[in-house]
Amino acid sequence: MPAAAITAIVVSHDSAEVLPACLAALAAEGVPAIVVDNASGDDSRGIARRHGARVVANARNEGYGRANNIGVAAAGTPHVLIVNPDLVLKPGAAAALLAAAARYPDAGMLAPRIVEPSGRIFLQPRSL
Repeated sequence: MPAAAITAIVVSHDSAEVLPACLAALAAEGVPAIVVDNASGDDSRGIARRHGARVVANARNEGYGRANNIGVAAAGTPHVLIVNPDLVLKPGAAAALLAAAARYPDAGMLAPRIVEPSGRIFLQPRSL
């Protein structure tokens, strides 16, 4: 996968416990990450840096939506992947999303299948 095609945006607030697995999975897929930290009181920023992520450190908690917008503005790639810090990307997931983006160039947003640890598939009621 071309590294310049996609950037993961991870919004963090006191997410030190879950960030390592999230960032390691992204790195294994060659997906660079920007961690937008919403004024964490833990070591989320340090963990993100140690895992090779670029960190945008907000002085206060800007909220999830605004923090994602800050990350998207900083990305500079044609595609972004919005990732919660407790998500672990499965091998091939980012490549599959990029392939879908190429297949459906008029799509404004694509969403992956989310499988919970129990095996249950998470479906958004608003999904099309």
